[in-house]
Amino acid sequence: MNPIARRFSRLTPPFDEAYAQNTFSRIVQRERAWVFVNCWYMAEHESHAMWRIFGRGGASVAIRSSVGCLRRCLPPRAHIGTVTYIDYETGYFPSRNALHPFVHKRREYESERELRAVITRGDRPRLPNGYADLDATPPETGELVPVDVDALVQEIRVAPGAEAWLAELVTRVQTRYGVSAPLARSALDTPPHW
Repeated sequence: MNPIARRFSRLTPPFDEAYAQNTFSRIVQRERAWVFVNCWYMAEHESHAMWRIFGRGGASVAIRSSVGCLRRCLPPRAHIGTVTYIDYETGYFPSRNALHPFVHKRREYESERELRAVITRGDRPRLPNGYADLDATPPETGELVPVDVDALVQEIRVAPGAEAWLAELVTRVQTRYGVSAPLARSALDTPPHW
């Protein structure tokens, strides 16, 4: 019995764990249409594993920023925090906050060392009591969240082994959109000093 079910096992009528899990899963699925998640890797250095997982093909870039820059660049309704990695068989996350499912992942992903910015749609219908209307139909489009990219991006790194055309393209895009961050090749392209 999982920890949540154990806490409610003495209720009358008896707590129905399967029903509760199914209900919670349905709520989370509905919430997904109203929530946007922006994911970041937290480290002081590049990660070969992150390039391999998320930058496949070599035609990719990584941007470096800071939590402070991210906070200043996003609207106040953005919730920024580290992901908590849990064992889904024995652990649980608090159910008092509708955003908890968006900042928890299976422990098997903890090598991602993830920070997330979570934003709920600003145009979500509300009930008279102020709570979100869970039955409202979400729009089929995303939501534009204005960001000062030049203030957010502190450095741009080109993928390990990337061809020269990629750095040239990034430079043109930077010029076109006024992004002044320095551009560098991946540290993984630098030979070791023996």
